[in-house]
Amino acid sequence: MKNQKPWSSEKMKKRKEETSDEEEEEKEIEEEDEEVDSNEEEDSDAVSDVKCKKPQVLKRKKGAPLEMKIPKRPVRTAPPSSKKKCVDPRFLDMCGEFHPDMFSKAYAFVDDVKQRECDRLRAALKNPRIGKQKKEEIAKALSITTAQIKSQQQKAQAQERKRKFRKEEAERVAQGKRPFYLSKVGEKKLALVEKYDDLQKKGQLDNFLAKRRKRQSQKEKKFLPAERR
Repeated sequence: MKNQKPWSSEKMKKRKEETSDEEEEEKEIEEEDEEVDSNEEEDSDAVSDVKCKKPQVLKRKKGAPLEMKIPKRPVRTAPPSSKKKCVDPRFLDMCGEFHPDMFSKAYAFVDDVKQRECDRLRAALKNPRIGKQKKEEIAKALSITTAQIKSQQQKAQAQERKRKFRKEEAERVAQGKRPFYLSKVGEKKLALVEKYDDLQKKGQLDNFLAKRRKRQSQKEKKFLPAERR
């Protein structure tokens, strides 16, 4: 073998530095590998926990049925409608208060129109050229209009009774008496008294009371057994 030349001190230092740098790099690589392995283990543990997680079981009494938590269902909300809302100013508080007396005075002409319509329908019923189906339609329209006129008259009479009672009550209060407020039962009693007074003036009160007693007895007989009727 050939004789090798001995290394100089400078070469030895360079060699040592290179070996130390290689060892440090290897250590850093090993540490990074260990960190990656530890993170993978933590992730695998978390995934296994999520997979193995069971629904929470509530505490129950002895003999009670088993209860388990159920996730809340999403609440369905209706989509906003694109239709425009129609507003009637007659039924809005912003458009003022309703005064029955002013309303009846302003629309008094409607009663006259309905009365003329009733007269026209009565005249049409007397026409012999009209067919049976047409006559039935006219009779139905006539009954509707007459019922509307009658109900309007009853409302007007009730308003007049209230106005009269309030006027009399105001006079009593002015004399120093305690105020009395009319209830719905009192309104019915006043209406009945007024009706009886009108029938007595016309001389039809006895017949009206006789028919009323007959109707009442027929109603009472329905609740009796067949042997006692």
